[in-house]
Amino acid sequence: GQVWYNSTTGNLRVEGILGTGTWASGANMPEGNYGAGSCGAQTAFLYFGGAPYPASTNATREYDGTNWTTTGNFTSSRKYLGGCGTQTAALGAGGFPSTTTASAEYDGSTWTAGNSMSQQRMNTGSTFVGIQTAALLTGGDQLPSTPRSISACEEYDGTNYSSGGAYPVAIQNIAQGGTQTAGWAAGGMSDSNPGTPNAIQSATNEYNGTAWTAGGALPAATYRAGGAGTQTAALFFSGLTATSPVATSFEYDGSSWTATPSMATARQSIGAGGVSSSTSAAIGAGGYVTPGVTNATEEYTVAATTRTFTTS
Repeated sequence: GQVWYNSTTGNLRVEGILGTGTWASGANMPEGNYGAGSCGAQTAFLYFGGAPYPASTNATREYDGTNWTTTGNFTSSRKYLGGCGTQTAALGAGGFPSTTTASAEYDGSTWTAGNSMSQQRMNTGSTFVGIQTAALLTGGDQLPSTPRSISACEEYDGTNYSSGGAYPVAIQNIAQGGTQTAGWAAGGMSDSNPGTPNAIQSATNEYNGTAWTAGGALPAATYRAGGAGTQTAALFFSGLTATSPVATSFEYDGSSWTATPSMATARQSIGAGGVSSSTSAAIGAGGYVTPGVTNATEEYTVAATTRTFTTS
């Protein structure tokens, strides 16, 4: 934003991102889909893999804020994978079937196989923390091994994977955002012991590049949600509670979550964009509804406003 000072009147005017954002409809995807990997920004979004239902796909779609286009296919047909980075430098990893350690990099037109993770995983959420050369993958589902949820995290430097700080609980289907040295994760689902019912989580945790610490809890336990924004300006939207998909949306200021206007379509396993940027421009696309899948795209925007402050 901009700042103006009037020395005659003593007024200070500040233009910036203020107030609560709202969701608005974007252009529909070419097909309904859920469980895809995703990354990028509201006007440069990448959506790949997933399941148009019931079959998995390797299709990659780019969105420029107005139109969807089809680009180079992902390395295999896969759902329940995750991604991070930008539309011209992305990372995709994990997924099903079968649960895999495989990862790939995208250069804006083509996917190329990269080094493998040390841990097979799916259901990490549609997004990872960070960018292609500094990513963090949190938890996931190690089917067919049990217990299925894991706490192991891995960091990626653009070439190799290495162990990151373990998440406080075994977790899968979590929403994430931020950077590798200032990340956040919220919600998710745990099944830490075979035969124990899955526990839907409401906890938020923050990552400093080495370890996780507790943050403010979500208003409701939710998993398979979308995430966007930074550690001090995050957005958590849609997902699945114990009973049904939801359209709810919450903003995080680094300590607590506040309800914002809901999305138009309740859904789970959504694709999300704006993970490492301000929540002033997030995007959610696709997802599983009851029943079936949706191709709906929604964009979250916080309007820039100007406020005047008078000195005394």
